Amino acid sequence: MMASTVEWMVEQIKERSASLLEDSASDLFGLFGDDERALEAGLAQLESAARLVAPGLDARLLRARILANLGRELEATRALKAVAHERPRDPHVLAELASIAEDAGRAKEALELYRRAVEALRPAEPGAQYLVIGYVACLAHAGRVREALRLRRQWVQRLGKARKPRRALQRWTAGG
Repeated sequence: MMASTVEWMVEQIKERSASLLEDSASDLFGLFGDDERALEAGLAQLESAARLVAPGLDARLLRARILANLGRELEATRALKAVAHERPRDPHVLAELASIAEDAGRAKEALELYRRAVEALRPAEPGAQYLVIGYVACLAHAGRVREALRLRRQWVQRLGKARKPRRALQRWTAGG
């Protein structure tokens, strides 16, 4: 009887860990905020849960994002490259690598990664607009404003959110 109770408890812990790891990365990231102590605590929770259950893509991306926000760029890059090895054309993985490269001042690398991410992106994919906005911002920051505006215009049209471009852009950048 005692063994079955222990087994049940282990299963409950695994289920809760799996639930934590499968939640949306952006939702979890909001829980941790920008405070370093909260980020460290969130990272510890993720790593603890990952010891019980293999983490999904969202959890692995979240872990890398937390590491990057803690200034642990090398660890974040290593974690993302491991995911990229498994999923070389995943636009979200490429975009996270691009974001880290951009933050580190490696604009050329960031632009190439964003370009590859956008090429692999489907307009209906969740978070597509944020990925494209990151690329547009990176292009503009690199002084390639015309290219940035052209890309933005193309994606507003591809998403087809509204007939008026200004309204489409407002909806698009608001995530709706």
